[in-house]
Amino acid sequence: MRSSKRNRQKGGPVLETVLTLIAFLALFFGVYDLGTMLFVYETLTDRARNAARWGAVNAYDPTSIQNMVLYGTTTAGQTASFGLSAANVTVSRPAANIGQPEDRIIVTIIYPVRLVSILLGQPATWSGGSVSSWNLRIQVSTPYEVPG
Repeated sequence: MRSSKRNRQKGGPVLETVLTLIAFLALFFGVYDLGTMLFVYETLTDRARNAARWGAVNAYDPTSIQNMVLYGTTTAGQTASFGLSAANVTVSRPAANIGQPEDRIIVTIIYPVRLVSILLGQPATWSGGSVSSWNLRIQVSTPYEVPG
């Protein structure tokens, strides 16, 4: 009778370990995704602010402002930060406000979000259609100062 009770409880510690490991990994990857998104958000916001400030005190050149966001300099570099492209960065100066007190430089960044935690449980044939994708949108607006 004793041996049958011992055989029934043999897999208990293994099952507890597996369940704890699953909970730990889910928490770990969730924290990793959150930390990565906060880092990307803060870095891209800083880049957008710097580019908008540079554009506000220099002659308006949308390409140079876009390059400031992508490469950190007014000239095109080798590789853009975070896999961004020129299509992800929009620079505008609304024409209706040019020369008015509300004249502004507006820098908008659309960053496609890629979360590690969502991709872990997907089968090999996953096409991406089942997980809704979303974009991080950062917009910075700075008053334009006439250079001179």
